[in-house]
This record gives sequence, structure tokens and C-alpha cells, in this order.
Amino acid sequence: MKKLFFIFSAALLLMAQGSLAQEITCANISFIGINPNPDNPDEYLISMEFTDANNSFISYPYLPAVFNSSGDTIGEGYIFFFGQIANTVTQYPITVTEDFNPSEFNFQFVYTTEIDTDTCYFSFFDVNNIEHVIEEKNTMNIWPNPAKHFINIETPSALIGQSYSILDISGRVIQKNLIQSELTTLNLQTLTSGIYFIKVDNNPEVYRIIRE
Repeated sequence: MKKLFFIFSAALLLMAQGSLAQEITCANISFIGINPNPDNPDEYLISMEFTDANNSFISYPYLPAVFNSSGDTIGEGYIFFFGQIANTVTQYPITVTEDFNPSEFNFQFVYTTEIDTDTCYFSFFDVNNIEHVIEEKNTMNIWPNPAKHFINIETPSALIGQSYSILDISGRVIQKNLIQSELTTLNLQTLTSGIYFIKVDNNPEVYRIIRE
């Protein structure tokens, strides 16, 4: 009887421990900045924030690859063995090539939890740099931004007839359509809250929008 009670108690303990293991997703991790490494001219430090109400821990996080807008690999990182505690910001080093543009890039972030090893994909486009390009080239203007339900895209007549795409934070195309006039109104109500990007064919610029 005591043996059965011990087995039953051990099973309950394992179930309780399993229920306490919280799933950590890419929504818990965000890119918040990049700076040159003052100790190494060939490196940049990418700041990643990890948030979780349960004060969990991710192991072996690193950036295995950094890509430019054409998809070419322009940098890579190495495993950070010490991991990262929840609700902290950690700087992860990446070694880059001379073609690296710190105002526009995409990258992977790999981390391990109690449950699994996962990969997140991030895109970074410097908002100030984009606004500067708009002012100089007069290519596109987007408002309101952030937006709750609708967003307007003002384009020069040269872009009428071109396709535009809305991409999510991982670079996946979730909407695609044609620009039919100098003013296009997009319905964002089918999108969840978050950051998205708008890309027009034959236009090298990518524009960030925020759906509230």
C-alpha cells in the first residue's frame, strides 16, 4: 500500500512540475537596439529583451545568422552559454562583413527552454532613416501610424499599377494587392496587433506600420 502511495505521489509531483513549465514564444522576446562593439571593430552588439511574468530562463541564446534585405548572410553570432533571465536585456555580439548596414537587416534568434529549442525571426528598419528617405525622394507617405482599423498610403503616380505586400515580423507575406491610385486605404482589422512592414515592387524601401 505504501509503495502504491509513493508511486501515486511521484506521478502527481511530475504532473505538477509539467504544469509549471510555461511555454516561451517569440512574443516574449524583442529586439530593442544595436550598437558597435567598442572592444571589437568587427562586431556589433544586438540588444534583446526577454520578458516573462514567471521569471523563467532561456539557455544557449544566440544569433546564428544576420541577413541583408536581399537575403544574403552578412553576419553571425555564437552561443551565449550563460543564458538570459526573464525581464532583462542582454547584448549579443555578431561578427559582420564590411557590407553590413545597421539601419536595415533581418536576423535569427535561437534559444532553448525546458520544453524545446526555438527560433525567432526579426526584421529591423530604422524609422528615422525611412522618414528621411520619404522626405528626400517623396516615394511614399503613410498615416496614421500607429493605426487601429485603417491606414492610408500616399504614393507618386509612377507607382500606380505596382503590387504592394504587407509582411509580418518574420518576413511572411500576409496580404498582396495592386496600387490603383495615388491614395490607397488599407483595412487592418483582419490583422492582430503588432508590427508589420509594407513593401512595394520596384521600390527598394520598406515601411514599418504598427497595428494597435
